[in-house]
Amino acid sequence: MFKVSLAAIAVLSMAPSALAQSVICNRVGNYTYCNGSGGGSGIQVTTPPPHEFDYAAMAALAAQRRQQRYEQQQEQDRQALAQQVGELVASGHCDDARATALRAGNFDLAKQVDGVCAAPAPH
Repeated sequence: MFKVSLAAIAVLSMAPSALAQSVICNRVGNYTYCNGSGGGSGIQVTTPPPHEFDYAAMAALAAQRRQQRYEQQQEQDRQALAQQVGELVASGHCDDARATALRAGNFDLAKQVDGVCAAPAPH
């Protein structure tokens, strides 16, 4: 029992010096380089490559966000075009309204302009 106590004391006496050392690690690619404050040379530790799933999940999330931004922008563009064409029709510039809708490639809106402008004015 005395030997165990001496061994425990020896371990405890070494603990503060071991805790005082610090290690700084830098990761480059699949390699991690660590340097301790004890003045020793750098130790190279090879870490396993990250799972492919992580990259695939991040790529899928980025693609989903790009698609959402694209759809939001498309909707904003449609609303802005409809407002612009509506203002032209309201001011009596049906030809300009139809041309604006056609330039934007919105054939349905151009047909709506034709339908509104061809209708007789209410009395």
